[in-house]
Amino acid sequence: MLDAQATQEPLFNDVLENFWYQLNPMMVELIVGHFSPQDELPVKLRTQNLTTIMVANIPVLLDYVHEYPGYYVDNVFDELPDNTMESEAAISYLIKEEEISLEKRVRVLEKSERRLRTIDKAPPELWPEVLRLSRIVATWANLYPVYAAGKSITAEMAAFMNLPENYAQLAKAKLAEVSGVEEKMLEAFGLKVLVSPAIAVPAKRQLLPQLGFYYTDPDLSALNREQVEVILSADRLNFSVETYQFLQASHAGLQLVYAENNLESFFDEVENLALKDLDYRLLLASERLSSTQHEILIQKLDFGELAHDPELTAIVTRLLLRTGFMPSIAQSKLLLVFSYSEDNDLRKHLLLKYLPTLSEAQTGELLSHMSEDYAELPNYRQPKMADTLLNKSLLSALQIKGYYVSSFPEKKGRLNVYTRSRPAE
Repeated sequence: MLDAQATQEPLFNDVLENFWYQLNPMMVELIVGHFSPQDELPVKLRTQNLTTIMVANIPVLLDYVHEYPGYYVDNVFDELPDNTMESEAAISYLIKEEEISLEKRVRVLEKSERRLRTIDKAPPELWPEVLRLSRIVATWANLYPVYAAGKSITAEMAAFMNLPENYAQLAKAKLAEVSGVEEKMLEAFGLKVLVSPAIAVPAKRQLLPQLGFYYTDPDLSALNREQVEVILSADRLNFSVETYQFLQASHAGLQLVYAENNLESFFDEVENLALKDLDYRLLLASERLSSTQHEILIQKLDFGELAHDPELTAIVTRLLLRTGFMPSIAQSKLLLVFSYSEDNDLRKHLLLKYLPTLSEAQTGELLSHMSEDYAELPNYRQPKMADTLLNKSLLSALQIKGYYVSSFPEKKGRLNVYTRSRPAE
């Protein structure tokens, strides 16, 4: 160990040039203070030791560090607990120095609080640690080389992307806009991000809209329902029959979102789809579909399926009641709606809508599937009904058409319905 007085003697230079001393924090401070005196030197050497040495540019000291980098890490870098603010250049030098063991280079990364601006500041063998410790600025350009090395989303990359501060930063730019990389390679990287089960829902929610690519029939089988929901919410999928079938089978209900995201393509392929009751319930109740699209589904629907699906029956009935929707419909289909509907008021409204298009025989067939009071009309009986506006409207419409009803005077809060004479057989 040399004291301050010794630095004034000619021997000092010989000691430095021949490395006749032990490198430690005190010796570094003595040498830097001799060649490059500056304010706050002790603080700088304590918090960014190698950076201060590099800025001072003292050849004899730099030569020592370059000659024995591992020794420097053990006896100087590691001995300074506050040495966490080294510059990017200093950190990059240490972690790229192959003469320093991998274990020691990891220690350098662990101690540093500095994020490297670009991934090339670290050697590939340390990329997993750089990501694990979040010692890299979160950009798509920094993650792509890691992906490209193995064509996969590594556990370390997924963990990096799952950190809120990282996915928030990544979400500020689009993957598709990374320069210097072929678009098809970026697209392949984006696909891995899309289907990786290791990337958590909060991260996917932020990142998927920023991919900048759309995908056809990706393999979603490894994802849970919430992850699939996020993908659909981000609207990253082109329409395919295969993906629709997968959602039908594995994530029932989500096929609606998929169809709504791709309505034009969905209806281009609708004849190739085996739509089930749930599909019809979801699609016919969707406000995203146009009247024309709803009508296509009504025409495709097997009305016999209404027999065991009251909910679907109610949805179809309400849809048919929309003003201007399907002004005419086959009697066979209308009869099935009347047969399976559990809401007599909906039947009344439906009959009011379609009565102008029906013959008396067709009307009687529909009336026979309504509640007892209306079912009596085709048999020319004279029921009594509740005095309601809906009953009055329907009875009046039947009277005007000349179907069954001749009059319906009110008496004691009830409508006494009189029918026409039964036709001669």
